Amino acid sequence: MDHKHTQKALLWITAAVLIIGQGTSVGAISDDSSDLTGTQVTSHPHSDQVVQALPIHPLTSTYSDTSTLTPSHLLYSGQVPRAQLLGAGLMNGNSDLNQIGASASNSKSNSTVKNSSTSKSSNVSSIKSDKPIHTLNNLKPVKLTSKSNVKLTDLNVLTQEDGKTLTYTLTYQNNDSKTLMLIDYWTKVKTKGGTLYSPNLIARDQEKKSVAAGSSLAVTYIVKVGKNVKVSDLLFQIVKWDFSKPNYESHLGHFNVPASYTLSTPVKQSKTIRLNDIPVKIKVSKFEFHSGTDYNYAEVSVNLHNTGYKLLENPTAKWILRTAGGSNYPLLLDSAEATFSIQPQENKTLKLLSSIPKSVKLAGAELIVVEEEGEAKTVLPLATLQLPAASTTQTVSTPPFKPRQVTVENLKLETTLEAATVSQSYGSNDLSLSFKFKNISKETIMVPKYEFLLKSGNGNSYPMTTKALENLSLQPGAEKTIKLDISVSYEVAQGALKLIMNTPKSEDPESKAPAYSYPAGIYILPQPSSLQNTLGREISVKNDSGTYGVTWSSIQRLPWTDGDLLSAKLTVKNTSVKTLRLPDLQGVYTIDAAKDASSTKLIKSQAASLLGPGQAVDMYLVTKIPTSLDIAQLQVALEEKVGEESTEWIKLTNIGAIPEVPEIEKDEAYTLTTLGKKAEVKTRKSVVYPGTTTDLVYTELEMTNMENRQADLSQLSGYYMSSSGLYFKANVKQIDYPAGPEDKSIVTMWTKIPKRVTVSDMRLIVGEGITEDKLTPVKGESSGYVNAASLEISPQQITALTTIQNFELFPYQVQTHTFDAYLSGGSNVSIEWYYTLSQNNEYSLPENEHKFIVEISDSTGRTFAKELVPGTDMKLGGNQLLSWSIDDQIFEDRRAGTYQISIYDEFQGERLKIAGQSMYYNPNRLPAVIPEE
Repeated sequence: MDHKHTQKALLWITAAVLIIGQGTSVGAISDDSSDLTGTQVTSHPHSDQVVQALPIHPLTSTYSDTSTLTPSHLLYSGQVPRAQLLGAGLMNGNSDLNQIGASASNSKSNSTVKNSSTSKSSNVSSIKSDKPIHTLNNLKPVKLTSKSNVKLTDLNVLTQEDGKTLTYTLTYQNNDSKTLMLIDYWTKVKTKGGTLYSPNLIARDQEKKSVAAGSSLAVTYIVKVGKNVKVSDLLFQIVKWDFSKPNYESHLGHFNVPASYTLSTPVKQSKTIRLNDIPVKIKVSKFEFHSGTDYNYAEVSVNLHNTGYKLLENPTAKWILRTAGGSNYPLLLDSAEATFSIQPQENKTLKLLSSIPKSVKLAGAELIVVEEEGEAKTVLPLATLQLPAASTTQTVSTPPFKPRQVTVENLKLETTLEAATVSQSYGSNDLSLSFKFKNISKETIMVPKYEFLLKSGNGNSYPMTTKALENLSLQPGAEKTIKLDISVSYEVAQGALKLIMNTPKSEDPESKAPAYSYPAGIYILPQPSSLQNTLGREISVKNDSGTYGVTWSSIQRLPWTDGDLLSAKLTVKNTSVKTLRLPDLQGVYTIDAAKDASSTKLIKSQAASLLGPGQAVDMYLVTKIPTSLDIAQLQVALEEKVGEESTEWIKLTNIGAIPEVPEIEKDEAYTLTTLGKKAEVKTRKSVVYPGTTTDLVYTELEMTNMENRQADLSQLSGYYMSSSGLYFKANVKQIDYPAGPEDKSIVTMWTKIPKRVTVSDMRLIVGEGITEDKLTPVKGESSGYVNAASLEISPQQITALTTIQNFELFPYQVQTHTFDAYLSGGSNVSIEWYYTLSQNNEYSLPENEHKFIVEISDSTGRTFAKELVPGTDMKLGGNQLLSWSIDDQIFEDRRAGTYQISIYDEFQGERLKIAGQSMYYNPNRLPAVIPEE
């Protein structure tokens, strides 16, 4: 094609570009094409879109000088430059491929651009060589003009399954006095064997069109090459478009990187890259690996320094560990740093984590920074940094009860395994550990969500879960004790155990790589304290507030109407030197292997939640069980409620038979220690009221208020129990008002039993009544009872007195002065009783349900009864008169005779004779007898 036709063709192309608009690029023709009507298309780095190449026709040029005819001449001649692009470059295979480095010019460049990855130190642990290290900074620039040049300042390689992705940066230095138009230049990548690859500008550099006079500009390209292509076999060509040349291009030179050159940033040096389009200096500060069972866990610490003017927030860059063998392993941010931000001029160290098979060697490994570009998510390598020789961390086991410091974002956190307890469960052992965190730094620490493992002597690991670390932050000096629970076999629990505290797992949901975690601490377990059959022994429990002593005081199986009541008494004592607030607790029973949480009631002996030093509160766990249920093992647990969740506070185990209810012998007192309701209870009297088909067993209990002030005493409840194991619910009556200090009151209890039941050795099981989840209030009706004792009642055999001169119906005493039955001569008999009625005021009494029955039996067999209520019908006081009359035909014309007087104690319709006497009728009021004439 002659020169004239070439000019015409160029003008035609220019016209097409102007018509299509800004950003249109025309494809390049391949090397072996001699037909200028070809339609091969590639994209230009400075273009916004790609179109089909148009047929080229000869045109007549209006330019008189075509010796250096460039795209910028065609588009911008005589005008202010516009962002108009032309072509992706025509491929030319005639350039010299054998030069090393930049071969177009031997003169030194005046470029002021310095490569941030230049190495000034040869002491690099990952490259074991005493020879000087050559980097891209050692490559000579390619001259663009007599004053301006371009340098290859960065080159990064990422090997993938389908090939290698290269990004390389050309830095243009314009030392001329006019703008350097980038549309006049292009770059190609070619192997020494002649294979040509088409680079493209990365997205964020596509708007870079020119370099101002006296300045420099870095432009980055991306190119995909074969997987086995070596960087040293590549030529990075610099081309200037010149339509005055036969192939429309002038080769200015090329860069070739020898195999001996170092492309990665040396150890201890930083490299500037752009994250979220903000300049950031990155530097590797540490490289460690932690040995695991199947994997080594790599940890790379990278320092980021924001050198820009904007906030860097959650950059999208990804991090890769590349081994010397070329394998890539994704590095994930530590979970504590999953989201982060860096202010301008601020530094932040990131912890990057990965799991790597143990067979992989880490010597000579590198850190690659990549990001995804565009909708296709093309992976762009941004930087390659050498990693120092990996140091192996050996976590030394911490002895029992000794503190261990761990680091959280450069802050110190002290950890201590404070206690271990074991309780035998049904078929396994329940192991419980108390673990304390303490912030010993001067800043608030957000405690990571550490993962805990129990490791047995044979190497088996058992995960221990906890929610106590959810959103846990500790201010300086603050501490937090958490509880770790696990059920293991008896053999594991008895062996040598260690607690492993692993860092939180860092994992990518899209990756199939194993989640990364390593031990932040290893703690040797002390010999666990047994919580089995610990009745009466105080167990220490510690939380954030302080230390408590928990004693399982008793476990009782008590009779009730629709089954048995299971009642466990736990005493919680403040063993600290300051006032503590009780946690919000709930009770749970585990009977054999069955957990009973929903029906278990927790009853506290006091409503207040504050405990002073040395003070204690009783708690009762109560549930109902079938009477026929046999229990081999019983566990009681207190759980701390936090919102909707609950965590185990303490669990205690009892194996074997449940102890019998404590027995209190006659005349001994049973002490109730409930705070605010302390009292002594003992049997005062028990009697049997004989009935026709049943007998009524009646008991009076003497209850003494042991508080130093008025108190509403516990409302008692209970059952009568025969020696043959029969139970009869007791009816109860007691005072319904507060008792004064040391005041004594009477509680009456009774029940009806079949006559066949032996009562002589019967006992009374009595305890403090409960209603739902509280102690029964005054006048309340009990739905169960706790803290019971078995009282010996030994019912008295009452022998009636043979005189009515002095007799008692507690608390009343009666002294008879005279008792006369006056005959009237007719059917009427007048009764006159002169008496003194006194009352024992030593006791407070419930409503009286006893009555006197005065029964007069005539010698004829006729009986006449009078019901008298003491204190009402019979007045208190001395020399009282009570009179009434009886009327019956048997007394007609009676002038003498005898009768039997009997005094009965009547209770609930049953009578017990307390006194009797034979007496003569009094004839003194009979009318005189008139002799018959």
